[in-house]
This record gives sequence, C-alpha cells and structure tokens, in this order.
Amino acid sequence: MNDLQIPNIGFGTASTVQESYGQAETAVKVAIDLGYRYFDTSKLYFNESEIGLAIAQKLDENVIQRDDILVANKFWCVYDDCATIEKSCRESLEKLKLNYFDVYLLHIPSRCVYKGEEIFFPLYSEPKNQMRDTDYVKAWKSLESLVEIGLAKSIGVANCTQVQLQRILDEATIMPKIVHIECCPGLHQKKLIKYCNDQNILVSAYCPLNRPDFREFAESYNNHSGVLDICRKYGKTSSQLILRYLFQMGTIPVPKSITPSRMGQYIDIFDFELTDAEMDLIDTFYVDERSIDLEQGLNPHQFPFMRKKIPVSSKCKF
Repeated sequence: MNDLQIPNIGFGTASTVQESYGQAETAVKVAIDLGYRYFDTSKLYFNESEIGLAIAQKLDENVIQRDDILVANKFWCVYDDCATIEKSCRESLEKLKLNYFDVYLLHIPSRCVYKGEEIFFPLYSEPKNQMRDTDYVKAWKSLESLVEIGLAKSIGVANCTQVQLQRILDEATIMPKIVHIECCPGLHQKKLIKYCNDQNILVSAYCPLNRPDFREFAESYNNHSGVLDICRKYGKTSSQLILRYLFQMGTIPVPKSITPSRMGQYIDIFDFELTDAEMDLIDTFYVDERSIDLEQGLNPHQFPFMRKKIPVSSKCKF
C-alpha cells in the first residue's frame, strides 16, 4: 500500500538554474500563496538556501504548516555509501531549514567518480574516465537508512527505466513510493507509467511543457487547429491542456516557472476533463526523444536513455 499523500500537481524549482540567482525564493513564496504544496528540490539546483528562506517565512506567517507541504529532494550520482548520502541529505535539510524530507530520491542510476563537493558533472570534462560500475542498488540500500533514522519519510527514484526499477523492487527492503521522470507529449512514457501504477508507485512528471525541443514543438502544437479548438472549448491555454493530459495519464505534473501569471495557470487544471479523443490528439505529438544530455561516457545498462541528439538550446539540464 502506498501511503504517500501527495498533491495532484507540483512546483519545479530547477527553473532558476538557468535564470539569475535570487529568484527561487520569490518564486516559491508566490507558489505557496497560489496553492502549490509539492516542491521538487535538489542539491544540484544550487538554490536550496533560497527555497528554505521562502518556506520558513511562509511557516512563520502561518500561511502553511509543515504537514501541509511535501518537499522532495535528491542526491546526486557521486554518492553511494550510507555516510556520504546521509551527509548530503543533512546538508540539504540544513539549507532548506527542514528536519526531514517527505521524499528523498536517487537522482540518476548511473554513478560518477567523486571529485569533490562542488564538482557535479565530472564526465563533461573527461567523459571516458568518470563513470563507475558501482551498482545503483547499493545506493538504494544506503537510501533506505535515511528512512530508518528519520531524515526521510519516503524514498524514491528519478530518471530510471522499468528494468532498473524492477531490480530495485526485487532487492529493496523499503519500497520506492515515487518515480520522478521526464514526461511530456513528446515523451509520454505510457508503458513505464502503467508499470508504476500497477506497482502502486506514484509518478511525477518533470519538464512537462517545453521538451524535448521547445521551439519546434511549440510551433506545431500551439498552432494546431485541433489544439486551438480544445483551448476554446474549455477556456484554457495550450499549456494547461498538456498538464491536464499528463494528470489524466496518471502522473503528477511538476511544471516550473518564475512568472506568477503562468504559475497561476499551471495549477488551474482541475475544473475540466479531456475526452478520450482529445487525449488521443495530444498523443500524436509523441516523438520518443529525451532532452537529458548525459549519454557520453555512461554505462548503457545504468543509463540507457539517449536515442537521438537534440539541439543544445532545447536540452533540459538536471
């Protein structure tokens, strides 16, 4: 039984990585005021302290209580053993001004050589020598210890395949409660979503709106006569249709934005329902391409993602 109680939509905090620093705090405050209660964070986003200030202020103002929100965090692929994973978790908790994470996730199955606390992407400079053969199941077993000592209420996996997830299920003592995957009309991952639903594992969908190739997709999707007809029918934007589509597919969409008007639109998707025919229309934008650019030097059995190269301008960095 999956007892993780999670809101129907989340707020992604990685958006400020590509923007100027200082915007995460404001964005999270606005998100809380708008009604977002699920926040996806990571040490890799370099904005935990800002997010922590925002959450702390809203707690002090009694806008929210700690039990009202779900905060997810992730540890990166340079950590494997219990000591380093616990250290990373405690550092993130301190920056976010929290005592525990509602969910703590394995960020990616592939394992990188540890080069120091500030070097998160060692494979970019020397890709041939920066990957390890360490089994990600070892990292999962270390992750279980965080639940046992109370630093995380639940644990999960991000950026995995069905095969990788099944290996974890086969060997886990504490089962994953959530899987966090790239998911959008261009990469709907229906088979993996069905598998997770059958296993009673929740699915959260990151990069839901503008991937894998934002410019090409936006032009074809936003100008499509059928999409425009659906927008007029429900009085919604094309982005709201996508988020509703992903929700009806059985995922928890996690959009990201620093624009209050868009943030307000993204959470306003629960007063209409797409028909089967409308869902099928959005299905036609499927291209089976990923926007994660980490294929160089990765062990195929640990990170079997990239199939086609996508223009750099459209890639979604972690």
